Amino acid sequence: MTKGKLEGLFTDELERLQPTPGYMRLVKDLVLRAWHERKAVVGRDAADAERNAKTIQQKLDRLDEAFVYAKAIDLDTYERAARQAAPGAHAHTDRPTLRGTR
Repeated sequence: MTKGKLEGLFTDELERLQPTPGYMRLVKDLVLRAWHERKAVVGRDAADAERNAKTIQQKLDRLDEAFVYAKAIDLDTYERAARQAAPGAHAHTDRPTLRGTR
């Protein structure tokens, strides 16, 4: 087999393996559909996280009101309720510790 013949067969094989325009449209449609579905899920997750953060903040604000202004609860109750309202967040918030301030 000559070099030219082999190169010709290789070129023919490459052309045969090229995806058709119809196949490429199908792939594009599938990728876009998956993208839009994922984008919708992420949007819903972000909205849920925002609602949860707002709910936690409202709980903490009510807790501050009960402790700081109304003096309706003691420090231990305040700190326990704050940990329950936002588990794991107490170490990462801007809220100062109240221990040793009284």
